[in-house]
Amino acid sequence: MKIFDRLNDLIFNDNKNSKLIRNAILLGIVGMIFIFAGNLFSETESDISESPEKVVIDEHKGDKSYIDILSNELEELVSLIKGVGEARVMLIAEKGVGKKYEYNIKENNKITSEKDQNEGERRIEEESVSKELVVISDSQGNEKPVVIREDNPKIDGVLIIAEGADSSAVRYKISKSISNFLNLPIYKVNVLPKERRDK
Repeated sequence: MKIFDRLNDLIFNDNKNSKLIRNAILLGIVGMIFIFAGNLFSETESDISESPEKVVIDEHKGDKSYIDILSNELEELVSLIKGVGEARVMLIAEKGVGKKYEYNIKENNKITSEKDQNEGERRIEEESVSKELVVISDSQGNEKPVVIREDNPKIDGVLIIAEGADSSAVRYKISKSISNFLNLPIYKVNVLPKERRDK
């Protein structure tokens, strides 16, 4: 317990060293989120299935997915902002994961050369391309397509409920930082104050 007390003193004191340590920890967390969000901002291709339906994804339900991990990381980041206490983050994202499948592509080129009675020559070139989805069979004989890449759902909005968001300055700090981090317009980031309950 003495180690945790020492870390607490180092991080939460108002001296110059604690600010440096606090900033280093914040940078580390932001770096981890960038690693998790690697494919989030990549362009979608025509072979990726997309679902335009929107769904609210709450990190407190279901198994741990990309959205769950991102929500938890955002909660930690938001709670580190000066003036913010406990925070809860809900992400609004497209339903499903985009997938790109493997195809066998066959290209055929056929050139035919003909001569007519008047010594004229005619060349006919034919090109054909066929795509066939690559499937594999499991031990039970079920066939599944081979997936090359899975793209994470696109984040369309964020709802943050945080202690300390009564202050417009704190709400702006939260909105601006999340908007920049997720590359969303600021109007898609909603910050509301958390109700304080007396126990």
